[in-house]
Amino acid sequence: TYVDLTLLMLYSRYFVENTGDYAAIFRCFDNALAAMERLWPRRAGGGLLDTLLVNAVSGLGNYFEFRGLWEEGLRWLKRIVELQRSATQPQTNLPLNLQQLGMMLLHLGRNAEARQALAEAEIVSEQMQNADVLAACLVESAKLASATGEIIEAKRLVARGIKVTEMLGKPENVAAALQVSAMIEAQHGSLAEASKQLERAIQIQRSLNDRPNLILSLLELASQRAQALDIAS
Repeated sequence: TYVDLTLLMLYSRYFVENTGDYAAIFRCFDNALAAMERLWPRRAGGGLLDTLLVNAVSGLGNYFEFRGLWEEGLRWLKRIVELQRSATQPQTNLPLNLQQLGMMLLHLGRNAEARQALAEAEIVSEQMQNADVLAACLVESAKLASATGEIIEAKRLVARGIKVTEMLGKPENVAAALQVSAMIEAQHGSLAEASKQLERAIQIQRSLNDRPNLILSLLELASQRAQALDIAS
């Protein structure tokens, strides 16, 4: 147990320092996960071990998804989110972990659970003033609302997501949110409004010289205009 705890201290720090570097994480992931599994039943509640486990899983970021370890990742994210919910100290990475949980559930087709996780992430991120997570969750929740036919709610969510993203000063993310807004409008027959949103996205993408996304927006705009002509004729 002492050896595993010492290893976990090293692994959790390593994962945090190398978040997003999947090649670096790959080198010790299996050993780290084995140690985490052995230590999980030995938690005392609220102690050092809980903190190390939360840091390790948080540091892994999207690695579970990258490896296609959906069920494994879901199990660990649920575990640490539950630890963070019951923690007495502020959990600064709880919003991001809830967002990742929601996205993983979404990829698994568990949309109702995904929506609950994203809604909680919105609340927590607003409380902790994590605007990046708030904006991302609002846009993803808008997609889910649109998919279930809740058009008014979808428009409200994506509009708020765009507003928060604009406040962050990240034009590339604003353009991406506008693309989602255009998709929602088009799905529900508002082609004129969809075109307006795409035109705004195109203007931003041109200013950023974001050619890949600009091409997608231009193609979508052309498609929508063609649909509008078909309807008019």
